[in-house]
Amino acid sequence: MAKRKFRKGAGVRIAITFLLTLLIGYVLSGLFTLLKLKGELKNRLLDVSGTVDYVMNDADNQTKLLIVLLMGVFFYWFLSKMNLLEKTYEDAYDYGVHGSAHFTQPHEVMNGKQLSKRNKYHKTNPSKTFESLENGLIVGKVPDKKQVLIIPRETAIDNRNVYVVGSSGSGKGQSYVIPNLLNNREETIVVTDPKGELYHETAQIKREQGYQVYQVDFINFNQDRYNLLDYVVDDQDAQSVSVTIARNSTKDGKEDFFMERAQKMLAGLIVYCKTEIPNASMKDVIATFNHKVAPDEDEFRDWVEEDLGQHHPAYQLLKGLTTLGGNTRASVTSSFASQVSIFTLNKISKMTSTSDFNFRSFQEQQSVLYVKLPMDDNPFMALTSVFFDQLISQFYKMADENRGKLKIPTIFLLDEFANIGKIEKYGRVLATCRGLGLSMNTIVQDNGQIEAMYGKEMARSILSNHDTLLFLRSKDMETIKYFSQLAGETTAKVQTGSTSQSGGFMSGKSSASSSQSEQYVKRPLIPEGDLSNISKDTSYLFVSGMFPMKLEKAWQSEVFGDYVEQFNEHHQTMTPDRMVDFQIAATVEEELPADSPPSLSGGTTTRILEEEWSQSEHLNLDFDESELAMNEALVEDATEHEKDDIQKRLKEKEITIQNFF
Repeated sequence: MAKRKFRKGAGVRIAITFLLTLLIGYVLSGLFTLLKLKGELKNRLLDVSGTVDYVMNDADNQTKLLIVLLMGVFFYWFLSKMNLLEKTYEDAYDYGVHGSAHFTQPHEVMNGKQLSKRNKYHKTNPSKTFESLENGLIVGKVPDKKQVLIIPRETAIDNRNVYVVGSSGSGKGQSYVIPNLLNNREETIVVTDPKGELYHETAQIKREQGYQVYQVDFINFNQDRYNLLDYVVDDQDAQSVSVTIARNSTKDGKEDFFMERAQKMLAGLIVYCKTEIPNASMKDVIATFNHKVAPDEDEFRDWVEEDLGQHHPAYQLLKGLTTLGGNTRASVTSSFASQVSIFTLNKISKMTSTSDFNFRSFQEQQSVLYVKLPMDDNPFMALTSVFFDQLISQFYKMADENRGKLKIPTIFLLDEFANIGKIEKYGRVLATCRGLGLSMNTIVQDNGQIEAMYGKEMARSILSNHDTLLFLRSKDMETIKYFSQLAGETTAKVQTGSTSQSGGFMSGKSSASSSQSEQYVKRPLIPEGDLSNISKDTSYLFVSGMFPMKLEKAWQSEVFGDYVEQFNEHHQTMTPDRMVDFQIAATVEEELPADSPPSLSGGTTTRILEEEWSQSEHLNLDFDESELAMNEALVEDATEHEKDDIQKRLKEKEITIQNFF
């Protein structure tokens, strides 16, 4: 493909050439007039009106055509001598002497194998768009066409992991996250929501699509609660949780002797609390530390050796710590206090005291979980990293219970991924999740964020386990260099030439000579400059087994028109105290396996009655407050008929609330 542009001042040269051509045309007209009407050439040229009148009205068609042809020849000849275009290079990848990289055209892979055939959208008719687009991951838009590129669930691409790079303001949310929240209507979705806007813009839409909606807020801690110890069932789980907390409690994540011993102490205390205290939480772990460990080393040793004994599950984890004394012990306890410090904050202590939902619910019904995270610096990484580590582990357990496959395929849309904290098993998850039905979408500002969190070697592994990479924009030169090199080298044909001219046209002694030569050179398919100066609407897609694609961003306002805006105008988003269907799990849960964590504090049925009472208070609904007196034993012994009646009343309240709005 020729890469050409006009030289500076080309427009002026073209205008001058056009005027000269008109002048030549007039002189020719004067000559033909002279041949027909006789007289002197000077007089004919000075008689402008007479000359023009003769050519336009009296001259025959052959004369007119001859004048036009001669003018065209002169115009072309003049332009050819001016070198108006800068000839830089032509693609010659098929020659391949220096490299054969080239851009893949979208239509080559939109074949139903790699990318979906059902890809046309209708900007002015969102309903038709939903009908025509296949369920799957939207990764870009075909330039100048009403088509998007979709990775369907069944694709020849080895995995559906997508690595998205976009600096602040590059449109990660509007061109990638929101389109995929809207278009994926069959999978469970877990999405990080740094600004909180995703929940407000799409939660009600997902409800209309039949989804159960949850929100966890790691900024204000005022939505669904999450007790991380609910998902600890043995010492291995305790070890995993303690390692994640320890490594995310320091900025650099480096381990030393004191940190390692403090981590063992945390694991041992978690095992102790889970064994001895019903519905234990991190508050109990800290209380146990304050009463049994911190006061005195002799008291701690007696507690471990005599009160716990060798047969207690926590004994082996705590025994090695009983020999510590003096400054060493003080340093270990200080490191422990640092690791669990965020759990001493009142709002976090309350938020982690119990669980308002169960991770297993995400495989009982199509669900969407919005996880609100701090946008810039996250001081709660020790908590957020454990949350995602446990969530992913639970999906693996549920897949294992279902012959290695999740009942409901699940998509993770992890915007501002680096703000989550270090997920210890993330590299292995990316390598194995495809078979389970998991799709991991890792969204970062630049590669440096991954390297800083995971180290260079693990960062390389993380990138290599994403078969699809999407470049939106980056200001980091190392990231730009990486993608430029990823695109590869191509062969270009360069034309070089020289032109010399002597004399002048008006003197009649003009002579010119020119020479042209071609050579093949190596150049990057996507130069670093093209990436650093990428336009707002342009993106580059890299898929394993294909050459790169140059695309347009799939802005949700382009693909779905004003659907989101119009929907939210007509469906006022409920405030937290009016929500029914998910600030709690609003159904009677089925019996879970023995090792499952408890679901809702106090039982689902009691929470339903409490929620009905809250609704009656806020919305003036008719509800007998005495129903709240039902004690827990009756709830647990409720018959199936009674449970069905509770569900029926809940549905009636939901309908009343919908009518209220």
